[in-house]
Amino acid sequence: MTKKIIALAMTIFVFAVGCSESETVISSPHTAAVVYTPEVVSDTQSVSESVSNTQTTTQPEIFDDDIPQTEIETTQEIVAAADLADDDFVDDLFIGDSIATGFYLYGYVDKRNVFADVGLSPGAVLTAAVDGQTLADKLSAIEPKNIYIMIGTNGIGYLTPDNMASNVSAIVKHLSQTAPGANIVVLSISPVTQAREAAHPQKMADINAYNALLSQVAAENGVQFSDVGALLKDDTGYFDAQYAEADGLHFKSAAYKVVLGHIKERNI
Repeated sequence: MTKKIIALAMTIFVFAVGCSESETVISSPHTAAVVYTPEVVSDTQSVSESVSNTQTTTQPEIFDDDIPQTEIETTQEIVAAADLADDDFVDDLFIGDSIATGFYLYGYVDKRNVFADVGLSPGAVLTAAVDGQTLADKLSAIEPKNIYIMIGTNGIGYLTPDNMASNVSAIVKHLSQTAPGANIVVLSISPVTQAREAAHPQKMADINAYNALLSQVAAENGVQFSDVGALLKDDTGYFDAQYAEADGLHFKSAAYKVVLGHIKERNI
């Protein structure tokens, strides 16, 4: 009888030691338990490859108390943008310059829903033709429910903020008369990177001044204003590298997702 008890105790001991050496359970308040089985990493295998082959994880849950409010908002924009559908903006029109062309070049919005061109300035919108169509042609073809105006980046450094804002006001007034049933939204223009500012005439001081004037233009004309440019800034107030192309001016695909996600989430 004594021998059986000793044998049983030894079995339990060996089992317990084996578990402690082969399996470690890690937990935290914001993540599910992670089971990790150690293994030897070869000289040709990276540590990240080894972990990915042996570790089962879940994405951490985000709690409002854990991160600053500005980060929460940015995270929400990206999450909302990930849910963009092909038909989200089929009844809308985007007006702008080369940056606005990216809405369709990256495949987020159909080209028919964009009136934009490289070098298009606020002062030329009402008379210009893009691919043979004027703004009047676009309005007639689409009869948009929402019209988003994001223009002025090309003029920063060459035209005064006051001059461009005055031209945007003229665009808004024209749209209010020719598309009276549409919801008109003036969008702020995006920031530039510090490298762009150092080597080109676009300056953040002018961009910020212009955006402030756009807010006033929207208020004076009874339309909405949305500061989407602020969503693309880093903590220094310049264009965040994760959203900026190499030229420090134009958008990466991720920037369009943030802007469109914001528009969809806020239902503006």
